Amino acid sequence: MKIKLVLLLILISTIGKSQSGRNQTITVEPYMVVRNDAFFKILTIKSNDCYADFIQGFDFQWGYAYKLKIKIKKIKNPPQDASDTDYILLKTISKTKVPDDYQFKMLLDKDLYLGPGEQVSNFESINDSTYTYFDKIEIEIASTLKDEFNKIINEGQVRYGNFIFISPTKIKLIKLD
Repeated sequence: MKIKLVLLLILISTIGKSQSGRNQTITVEPYMVVRNDAFFKILTIKSNDCYADFIQGFDFQWGYAYKLKIKIKKIKNPPQDASDTDYILLKTISKTKVPDDYQFKMLLDKDLYLGPGEQVSNFESINDSTYTYFDKIEIEIASTLKDEFNKIINEGQVRYGNFIFISPTKIKLIKLD
């Protein structure tokens, strides 16, 4: 009888812990990165300890570094094509604009889907030198890089680019690796 009671108490405490999650302080980079999801690619928030495409209650702005206190909660029986983890903002500890000369690297990849089949482009042309990327950010292409950039769009090349921030909604491609 005592063993059953002890096992029941352990089970109840384990269930309580899995539902409550754990709190963690993270540092969020001022840019997003391309990550592979279930069957497609997404732009995700990059931090020192996790990659999340969404933090509940958090409004990410390009060009700002953040220190956040979040709750990380594992989801029991998540939907088949969804994350098994919820990230919930508890507090914004700091939000700091990066310097104007801050440079970062980001993967430029035309195709949204990982496997064969319908290919949808991550780029949408605004004009001959500006594109949206993943519907998240505008990329301005330096005139000296237009020919190389067009190979990414037209030939499906995947390359890293170096960028600078122009505004919270626009970045500029300054170099291709």
